[in-house]
Amino acid sequence: FTGDMDGVVNNSDVYSGRCDDGYFWLPPSCRANATRCVPWLTGGTGWDLEQFMQKFTILNMPLAIGIAASWTDYAQLPLSV
Repeated sequence: FTGDMDGVVNNSDVYSGRCDDGYFWLPPSCRANATRCVPWLTGGTGWDLEQFMQKFTILNMPLAIGIAASWTDYAQLPLSV
């Protein structure tokens, strides 16, 4: 655990990532300026999500995590940016 309480929501001791824009979780390295973040997508239920949230926080990496709603979205989102 990184101690980054600003990046999570606690709902009756069940923690989830805080996505202020409704789409991406931002690590501390880019919360002040989200335009510094590089989008990083995963799929399903968030493959290894907790592991990457910890790495991006501890290593000060400006990568915004998003979870695609479906395989089709996962395949199409990178092509639409």
